[in-house]
Amino acid sequence: MRKLLLLAFVACLGLVACIETESNTTVNADGSGSIVSVIDMSQMMDFLASQKSDDDKEVVKLDSVIHFKTISDTAKGFTARQKELLRPLQLRMQLNSETNEMRFTITSPFKKMEEVQELNELLASNQFDKYFDQAFQLAGLDDKKDESADEVKAEESSSNIFGSLFPDYYVWQYKKGQIACKTDPKKVDAFRQRWNAGNDDDEDARQMVMEMVSFTNRFVIPANAKDVKGEKLEEGSSRKEWIQKGTLLDLIENPAKYEYSITY
Repeated sequence: MRKLLLLAFVACLGLVACIETESNTTVNADGSGSIVSVIDMSQMMDFLASQKSDDDKEVVKLDSVIHFKTISDTAKGFTARQKELLRPLQLRMQLNSETNEMRFTITSPFKKMEEVQELNELLASNQFDKYFDQAFQLAGLDDKKDESADEVKAEESSSNIFGSLFPDYYVWQYKKGQIACKTDPKKVDAFRQRWNAGNDDDEDARQMVMEMVSFTNRFVIPANAKDVKGEKLEEGSSRKEWIQKGTLLDLIENPAKYEYSITY
């Protein structure tokens, strides 16, 4: 994941929005559902391709699905409960150097609404970032060996790009008839301390890159919403669909703007 972020930084310097992330949360009437998370780096690929001559371009095509159950039991650093949540996850990797497509889709099913908080925290964790790298190795995309503990520690505050979809300073409260998300002030302070300590780059450049990472959160509920609260929430195709849009920089600087409560 750290290699992807380095490429993203270079590419973002020449783009309006170099990375697009999207999270689609669907809740069924029985409380089960899924979170489908997409990271689209196609614009980054398009920019990088434009910087190469035809002779330097290497043809890479991949459309592969990794079932996490094949590696969850042997994954290190996870509790038994976290491994249980990981097993049903699937990661689809789509790369095509000819069409400049680069997209990663994680499908995370849940059996009951109370699992949403656990899933979001897990996907935002640094353990999952290393797990994601392991999936890359299985797909033959990265032959990098395990890094030292010092290297991981030095970058752990900013290495997980899924943080734009699942920031660890939010508390998700999903229950029958309502989905809600609030900030935890202590976690916000802790995140900002880690963020500032882990980034020594030029502040203006860092903010520019964060502004170029856009995200969309989409929520689909089983019945029409009766009451909706949230500064960044907008109605989608019906009262059953609600959408948030923003940038990673705004998410970091103004986390309370993305709180929400939807009662149905």
